[in-house]
Amino acid sequence: VRVGSHPPSAQGLGLGLGLGLGLGLRRIMSLFLDYRCGGPSDAGGFGRGAEARSTAIAWSEHEHVLAVGYDDQRVAFYAEEGQAWTRAEINQHATPTALAWQPRGRLLGIGWSDGSVTTWALSKAAPAEGSGLDAASSITSRIVASNSNEHSAKINFLVWSPAANRIVTGDDAGVCTVWKTDRGSMKVSATYRRKGRLTDAVWCTRPSYQALAGDMLGKTISPLFFFATDKGVVAHADDLGHVSDVCNLSAAVDRMVFYEERSKLIVVTRSLLMTQLDVDGEGHATPGMKVKLSVAGDAVEKGIQQLQWAGPGLLVTATSEALVRFWNLAQGENDVLTLSSAGAAKSDRATAVAFSPEHRLLAVGTREGKVLQWRFNGEYEESSAGASKSGRGLQGARRGGRGSHGRPALFRAVDRAAHAVQRPDLHGALAAAGGAAQ
Repeated sequence: VRVGSHPPSAQGLGLGLGLGLGLGLRRIMSLFLDYRCGGPSDAGGFGRGAEARSTAIAWSEHEHVLAVGYDDQRVAFYAEEGQAWTRAEINQHATPTALAWQPRGRLLGIGWSDGSVTTWALSKAAPAEGSGLDAASSITSRIVASNSNEHSAKINFLVWSPAANRIVTGDDAGVCTVWKTDRGSMKVSATYRRKGRLTDAVWCTRPSYQALAGDMLGKTISPLFFFATDKGVVAHADDLGHVSDVCNLSAAVDRMVFYEERSKLIVVTRSLLMTQLDVDGEGHATPGMKVKLSVAGDAVEKGIQQLQWAGPGLLVTATSEALVRFWNLAQGENDVLTLSSAGAAKSDRATAVAFSPEHRLLAVGTREGKVLQWRFNGEYEESSAGASKSGRGLQGARRGGRGSHGRPALFRAVDRAAHAVQRPDLHGALAAAGGAAQ
């Protein structure tokens, strides 16, 4: 589940679930269900938060629960069918600005507008006989760890390490903190400072490290990570106090992703410059290919915020255009998918994107409140470490020719009769990948 650059109103927030059964390349059946998130006592769907706007969103693949932060200083939880877990709601004296679930775990990390960082866990107890409570009402949240001393400004990102034993946070004041999260505690491991506002961070993961992440060795070591600023500085660091600047791209860094099969850091700036940096075994990065991205829409002024892996070395982005753009880093090619090829109106615009490698589905949220889906039509096999949730672990894709609509042959639209959930009040801000239907 992903939220676009314009968060929806609380009344309009919904879950789109895509369920597909296929045999080879022939689709047998598709069913898309739309569930409004809200509790039974919420007159307008969200009670006192009926006018609240979402500020952050995170889907837990382990718990199958959606966590949503609102600007009325709370975090709410919803089941797969949109049922609110009202007793689990978190209320603080600040606005939640960053949410992230622990990989393969049950903790939710939350960054707040006042610089606080907390972790929470959900607990479920059987309702007492005669209490009148249903199963959902028995789910509560409890705080596991909290710290309000390291950051004094709004948290812009909170990222878990692959082994789930570290968290990296960054704020508006240029402070980056590494936290150890062993046994539920949260202790400061290192703190770094840079001029300007911190914008993004990504862990330097490799298949060899991913294979270790589940054993004891992987739980005692931590890979390097990169963080960036709105001044264009990209730095790499570890959890031992070592940090150095890699490059200065002279424009705010909007997004970074790590291409682990080729050990490359991909950086996209506000000036629409995509830079590939080659990363060696020690974490040293050398600037490589630079490409000026040609896009239209809001991305010209607001930059590219929606950037996802959609296959082996294949990046996809939503740029508020009538299409989604692909960049094939492995082959140095680019391509587009038009929204009209899936039945959308020519006036509609793509604002959010997500990809599920498990279900081979690409989901795109649009400005008119639709969720469009395409099925991955190529062939690939998992790497030795397994396919990651972001698609970065996919190997061996074979690219075919172009379809009749000029789109990549790797993707074809799901049947138009059932391809989209239309909700005009979503403002195109919500896109649900097939992973949300697990």
